[in-house]
Amino acid sequence: MRAALLLLLLSPVAVQARAVVLDALVARVDGTALTWSQVLQEVEVRRLTGEPPSLQAPEVVREGLVRRWLLLAEAEKLRLSATPAEVDAALADLVARCGGPERFSVLVRERGATEARIRERVRRVLLVEKYLDLRRQMTFVAEAEVQRFYREQKGVFGRDRSLAEVHDQVREYLARKKYQRELDAWIEEQVEAGRVVLLPLPGQGEQPPD
Repeated sequence: MRAALLLLLLSPVAVQARAVVLDALVARVDGTALTWSQVLQEVEVRRLTGEPPSLQAPEVVREGLVRRWLLLAEAEKLRLSATPAEVDAALADLVARCGGPERFSVLVRERGATEARIRERVRRVLLVEKYLDLRRQMTFVAEAEVQRFYREQKGVFGRDRSLAEVHDQVREYLARKKYQRELDAWIEEQVEAGRVVLLPLPGQGEQPPD
């Protein structure tokens, strides 16, 4: 029985079927295809980098890749770059967190990745981080917003503390909230503009309408 099953799995039809599943189109971003195999590769990289299981689910990984591709395109429009030294430093940090160069090489092979692919991912993540840092710096919070928040939600930073004492904390808090809100709205605008097309993940049928 096991021999028959092995022959079935190795048959040209079975191999072709698996290849179709691995190469299934799961999204398009600016006309570029995102495949199921790319999602699975990113899942393995996230395991390698120690990200929590909640961030390794295929749906979450696909969303993360779509966002990264959109943000990477914006970073490249602005001609942002990550220097070799910056990539080396980020990669060295990752290697250290994985237990050193030898352990890192073993983990990379076990997950079917390559060190070159990991290095390119590190470079892209750095570019996205630089673009997001730029957006954060450009997030403006008016003084009136700070004062209104203090009046209406005074207890958040301590009811007995004056505005002067918590002013910078309030501004930073409002800036973070506004930055995330504006970023989420921008991503949604890109989807509505047709830059992103999501397709069913293998085995999950049709995606529900938005």
